[in-house]
Amino acid sequence: MRTRRHEGAPRFWGAFFVSLALLALLAGGCQARGALDARVQRVIDGDTVLLTDGRRVRLIGLDTPELPHDGRPGEPLATEARDALKALLTPHRFRVRLEYDRQRKDPHGRTLAHLYTPDGTNLTEALLNRGLASLVVIPPNVRHVDRYAAAERRARRARKGVWRLPRFQPVTVSELGQRAGGFHVVRGRVTHVGHGRKSVWLDFGRRFAARVAREDLPWFEGLDLDGLKGRRIEVRGLVWPGRKTDLQMRLRHPALLAILE
Repeated sequence: MRTRRHEGAPRFWGAFFVSLALLALLAGGCQARGALDARVQRVIDGDTVLLTDGRRVRLIGLDTPELPHDGRPGEPLATEARDALKALLTPHRFRVRLEYDRQRKDPHGRTLAHLYTPDGTNLTEALLNRGLASLVVIPPNVRHVDRYAAAERRARRARKGVWRLPRFQPVTVSELGQRAGGFHVVRGRVTHVGHGRKSVWLDFGRRFAARVAREDLPWFEGLDLDGLKGRRIEVRGLVWPGRKTDLQMRLRHPALLAILE
């Protein structure tokens, strides 16, 4: 019996140290996925900062009102969003931690990241909670989409910030102007679901359609798009003139769509 106990001991300790090694590897993997320290040199606007190493970082998951630029006037609450971001950074001497998602650069060459203060505050979530931004979902960077969508819902229910502005109030398809453009929250009944070579189309009559590109369909696997025919839904995003209908909107993720009934 004593011999067996001594023979088992090396196996036990071997398994123990292997487990520790695996835990260390897992911890290292989590850190490599997103824990990089940096310092902000300047807050450009509510959703973009310049780091001291020269990188321009665009926060993932939100869009804040535009400041004045190129001769165009600023949008309501743009200054408040920028100042709120500064206020969140100031107690931490503008130190941040960058968490990368699957895509690290946008078409403009900016770094894409989820930003945190040293105490763990997620800056995107904080601005959405205050109603100083609207949710933006651009796959494949969807790591915290549920968390961000919940923060926006809280602000929207409380009518905070941008959710008090006329531009952010839901409109019906009939209320969309012929030349409507920019961000809109649109409500209406889906009259037809069409399947094209490049897209699935949710038609709201002849004037407006929401388009789901084939490349984005994997993100909609849990949603029966054909089953939306006859349902009243809400979609939100940028509206522009279309070919198939007068106006159209591209939907890139189901977080930007809600079934109303």
